[in-house]
Amino acid sequence: MANSSAYEAIVRAGPRLNQLQQVHAHLIVTGYGHSRSLLTKLITFACSAKALAYTHLLFLSVPLPDDFLFNTIIKSTSKSRLPLDCLAYYRRMLSSSNVSPSNYTFTSVIKSSADHELLAATKINVKHIKILVLNCGVLNTTPSLSAMVINHYKLRHNTESYNLGGSYALAVSTEIVSFTWYSGNDATLFPPNCSFRMGAAAVMLSSRRDR
Repeated sequence: MANSSAYEAIVRAGPRLNQLQQVHAHLIVTGYGHSRSLLTKLITFACSAKALAYTHLLFLSVPLPDDFLFNTIIKSTSKSRLPLDCLAYYRRMLSSSNVSPSNYTFTSVIKSSADHELLAATKINVKHIKILVLNCGVLNTTPSLSAMVINHYKLRHNTESYNLGGSYALAVSTEIVSFTWYSGNDATLFPPNCSFRMGAAAVMLSSRRDR
């Protein structure tokens, strides 16, 4: 089996586990079992099939994964909505001595972890989200990360987005203290009166460590 025909066999197998395993076995028999490019394609389809154990087995068969292979598996797990696996491979990449994360890595990791579990847990329809606030102190991309999150989760086109990387944010919380002031005797209702007795509370937020 030539390298090109092996690649075509993987493409024909697609994200179907049984077919992928048959092609993989044939690669091993014909001496292509350690081809980095072929293994990368196998890993991509295995991720799409959500065959986590098999994907991990394929990944471990590569002696020294390069940054392309790491980015491939991180991107594949991100697109397959497997945030925990995506973060696990990202941590493995950080501990590797021969590769380092790039903008491509950060983008996939952020997309994977950007409140996916929160959306699933709260069961909130993304069409009801009107404001997005995103902060990342180490990466400012074009397009912005907030734009990537909006497109990735198909939020409303008129969602107000704020990308706070490397900037300041002023948060102000206030309470009406006129005719709505609580004047009863229930102690559990006193905190608003005490916290906002001067009318408001504000805090300046920054992603800079020296601020």
